[in-house]
Amino acid sequence: MLKIGFALDGFRPEMVALEVALDRIAQVGFEYCEPALTVGQEIMQATGFSPYCSFDEDPRAARRAIESRGLKASAVATHTNLMGPFGITYGAATLRKAIRFAAEIGAPCVNTSEGATKARDPRHSDEECFQQIRWVLDAALRTAEEYGVYIGIEPHGPFSTTVGGMKRIMSLVDSPWLGINYDTGNVLISGHDPVATLKELVGWVRHVHLKDVIYSEPKPGHEHGTPMGTGIGMGNVDLKACIEVLEQGGYDGVLAAETEAKYIVESYQCMKALVEHRV
Repeated sequence: MLKIGFALDGFRPEMVALEVALDRIAQVGFEYCEPALTVGQEIMQATGFSPYCSFDEDPRAARRAIESRGLKASAVATHTNLMGPFGITYGAATLRKAIRFAAEIGAPCVNTSEGATKARDPRHSDEECFQQIRWVLDAALRTAEEYGVYIGIEPHGPFSTTVGGMKRIMSLVDSPWLGINYDTGNVLISGHDPVATLKELVGWVRHVHLKDVIYSEPKPGHEHGTPMGTGIGMGNVDLKACIEVLEQGGYDGVLAAETEAKYIVESYQCMKALVEHRV
């Protein structure tokens, strides 16, 4: 049976510490959490108003905080650029740090998007971008293979939200540790059918962001995705059909709710009903 979890980024609007967020997730009934990683320590994190983990913190302390509440980490979120000058400068280094952190806390997957470089820099051709993504992934996947951790590319950008673009990314490096963190909401925001797209990509799925969105016209900067959606079951995504495709495709991993924490109870109830086929 599919498992259910909650992406800790959903607690960012509430400005609470990691431990507070983990308590809420466990109290509601979730089995898994997806921590989000940052570089260094920014002011909100230092003063206890951020649910993020830092690469510079002790990952074993984070693991104790998670496991002491009866939770497991389904993945870590480490969104970085995979292309352009920032991808070349930071992409592989960020992913390699995240892979080592994930291995220490028992998370089997590191999630990242392709980055927004292509969208904001028309000087780069598509072919140049794909070549840059290949270089970054080639370097990062060497570390992923050493630690046995997947890199999950999330549909969040001009390439990865299309079937052809995501398939191209999956073909750039021949590694069993390259997969997809499928985001149901971002695909819809980008103007594509989340169910039809998933049918084409399900064989590569290693983790899922179950995101529901109320789709109209995307806001500027959100044309290819959004950090979090509305409550699960409150939007326009056909989540029941997505789950059917996942199950038929042999996926039995975690569905991590990517929504604001204010919807955590309703989202848990809906997800529980979905995976138990009560709706």
